[in-house]
Amino acid sequence: MDKQRFATVETMGVGLTLLREAAAKKLIKADIVYFPDFEANKKEWESFLPHYMKYENNLKFGGFKFSDDGSPQGKTAWLTQPYLIPPEGQSKDYKGFPIFTDEVLYDDLKTIFSKNITAQLHVNGDAAIDQALRVIGKLRQEGIYKPELRATLIHVQNSRPDHISKIKDIGVIPSYFSAHVYLWGDWHYSSVFGPERAAFISPANAAKDAGITFTLHHDAPVTPPDLMTGVYAAVNRITRSGMVLGPEQRIKVIDALKAITINAAYQYHEEDIKGSLKEGKLADLVILNKDPLTIDPKELRSIQVLETIKEGKTVFKR
Repeated sequence: MDKQRFATVETMGVGLTLLREAAAKKLIKADIVYFPDFEANKKEWESFLPHYMKYENNLKFGGFKFSDDGSPQGKTAWLTQPYLIPPEGQSKDYKGFPIFTDEVLYDDLKTIFSKNITAQLHVNGDAAIDQALRVIGKLRQEGIYKPELRATLIHVQNSRPDHISKIKDIGVIPSYFSAHVYLWGDWHYSSVFGPERAAFISPANAAKDAGITFTLHHDAPVTPPDLMTGVYAAVNRITRSGMVLGPEQRIKVIDALKAITINAAYQYHEEDIKGSLKEGKLADLVILNKDPLTIDPKELRSIQVLETIKEGKTVFKR
């Protein structure tokens, strides 16, 4: 799956205006699904409703974004246990911090779920994951959240084994930032989480064994928009120093490819038109220079996109 297929753009203000202008001028070649920040657009959130799940010149409003904490590599993610080495100026019991109270997150999610609008929740630390599961779980018990909305937990880095069954029971989708293993795995191991917690970041295999539909993503511009690095990391779990981090969480190449194709289409409510080669679906596909299923898995990062085809028409060719 080419990085152009499922671009998720976190937009607000000027960014959203530019996106809509580009769409109106038919300048967008790939489909873009955008998730504006709910808090930033709270006063006019209902103005987005007519655009929900409708492509308008390749641009679609897919729901709202909630950023529940920061980043583990920056040591601002919200944890239940202290960072292995606290950032400068912080005490040994420093655990990061939340963005929302349970009450604010509950009220916001209730507002949009009641209108059958989905959400993506940025959760990196295990305390932030706990909060998201706690709040969405309550809304599900009240009949307000329904699994068919496919709310998504984004990043889910400092996940714990007990999160897996809760994710399945509540009916949300974990989208793992798997490239963390490669890009920051050494840092997580030696400074952020320590060996035990670091070994369970992006636990794709635990999700797979539990029968959970999961996806993989990059986080451009934080990292380059390169999903093959995400595939490489999920399959090999090799850090930049060459250490294998959490070998039991490695997944097969085919499962990593599903995570960025058919599972990604499912996450965006588009599995009926995208994500696999099937009669009646859009001819959205890429041509690669190597077969990811037959090459040495350690060579996955070397794969290049030779051609990108959107609805049967070539939009990129190397």
